[in-house]
Amino acid sequence: MISAGLTNAGHEVLVKFSIADAIAQINLSQPNVVITDLNFGLGPSGLDLIDFLEQNYPWVGKIVLSAHQSASIATGKPWTYGSEVPYIVKSEVDSLGQIEAAIHWCLSEQKQQAQPKRANDLVRITKAQAEVLRLVGEGLSNSAVAKARGTTIRAVETLLVRTYESLAILGDPNIDPRVVAVRLLQTGQVAVE
Repeated sequence: MISAGLTNAGHEVLVKFSIADAIAQINLSQPNVVITDLNFGLGPSGLDLIDFLEQNYPWVGKIVLSAHQSASIATGKPWTYGSEVPYIVKSEVDSLGQIEAAIHWCLSEQKQQAQPKRANDLVRITKAQAEVLRLVGEGLSNSAVAKARGTTIRAVETLLVRTYESLAILGDPNIDPRVVAVRLLQTGQVAVE
């Protein structure tokens, strides 16, 4: 129901039913925001997914949507995120607008969190970012990259913008960020995670 509502509101929504599937999709498409429940039955919980995102994709917005009043009681793990991760109790949701407000809040926070990771003075990018840059380096348009990766043009554009931000090459009118980003990858000036 939430997926349909968000899709109808103009959001691109991908639904996964396990933490493993969610992690695989996140590694592939690097979404803007991840909304997770706490309980997925046996195995990892929604808090494990939040921890994964925090360690690997801290710039991705994170929202917990749960039937439980307390994440700590539901999972047996302490809630360490304070107000950094919106925690929405399902029974208290009376409109899709509440979830959309949390999404917009996460998106507004992303630019503040988008700090490049550095190891050995190299900016680190993900495998998905490297794959997109490799395809761009082959001369493919955003549309062709989306088709090759089985995703949308918007997802490719978002991934490229995030890559440019990580590489600190966005916003300079004197350079073409596509060319600079590809050159940085091809000359080994970025590390691929």
